[in-house]
Amino acid sequence: MKILPLFDRVVLQPKKDDTHGFYMPDDDKEPIIAVVVACGPGVDNQGMSVKEGDQVLYNSFACNYFEINHEQYILIKQKDILAIIS
Repeated sequence: MKILPLFDRVVLQPKKDDTHGFYMPDDDKEPIIAVVVACGPGVDNQGMSVKEGDQVLYNSFACNYFEINHEQYILIKQKDILAIIS
């Protein structure tokens, strides 16, 4: 199944137990790292800053979680992505 988000929304897949050197205290799991799976076209003729395959840091409070084929995904607006990790 292919997911195509609308407007400035991005589909992420969370990384499992991988912080890439970021300190993440047990009592506060935000922000979190995920991989971009799909991007919408953007809004008002403005493109997207992220692309498929990018690893990103995002705030989890702004997410919509869903599951397809036993895989967890996240739908989030691009503005709630904090950074691209390279």
